[in-house]
Amino acid sequence: MDVRFKDGTTDRVRLLGVDTPETNTKNKPNEYGDITDLKCLTKWGDKSDDYAKTILDGKEVRLVFDEAAGERGYYGRLLAYIELEDYDFNESLISRGYARVYQEGTSSREERYLSIQNRIILQGIGLWGDCTD
Repeated sequence: MDVRFKDGTTDRVRLLGVDTPETNTKNKPNEYGDITDLKCLTKWGDKSDDYAKTILDGKEVRLVFDEAAGERGYYGRLLAYIELEDYDFNESLISRGYARVYQEGTSSREERYLSIQNRIILQGIGLWGDCTD
């Protein structure tokens, strides 16, 4: 995600603790638990992009950094949670079934996010209901 700061500079942000399905490269079978329907995952990647644009486009947000993760990742992107007022956007991606918890990285919110994800999987919300047999 690209952000523009008040001074006019821009930077790319990797959302901490979450992973949405790929839209520009191939998804991998079983990256999202037992889901193997890669076309369905790509569809949900597009849906997550649309959701992000609807919620965030043109809005002033707060980037929240996590000492456990560091400021930048392997590809040089900022690593941050995005918040609007008291709204955790990263968490909303999980709670609406647009994303999985990204356990391959370090995030101090991982336990909370996993608890939400487990509930969403059981309820079959979002990609967890649409892309499973």
